[in-house]
Amino acid sequence: MSIINTPRLRRLWSDARTHPEWATTRLWEYLFNHVFFKQDQYVTSSQRPPNFTSGDLRRIDMTVETINDTATEVRTLLVIEAKRASATSGDLTTVEEQAFTAAASHSIYHAGRSGP
Repeated sequence: MSIINTPRLRRLWSDARTHPEWATTRLWEYLFNHVFFKQDQYVTSSQRPPNFTSGDLRRIDMTVETINDTATEVRTLLVIEAKRASATSGDLTTVEEQAFTAAASHSIYHAGRSGP
């Protein structure tokens, strides 16, 4: 059974198949916010930096974090780099490298910290 099971999701899926990366990110944002991570403790962000070092222009397509009930602890669950549906194997290799370096930068920067 597909998770693309409503007219809205079919439209988002169709747009993601025919448009550049922005439409793929839009589809994933919708799925994460309305299907997978609906509870209050989950926060999805798009185009956020992997760390908060001044002058770093790198952006991660999406992240999913949890924030505890007292808002004293933030943990990153996912780091996502999106590509269009027609991505080549070279595109996938590139995005895997982008996701790895972004996740590594994020992890190193945030090691031992409880929030941004």
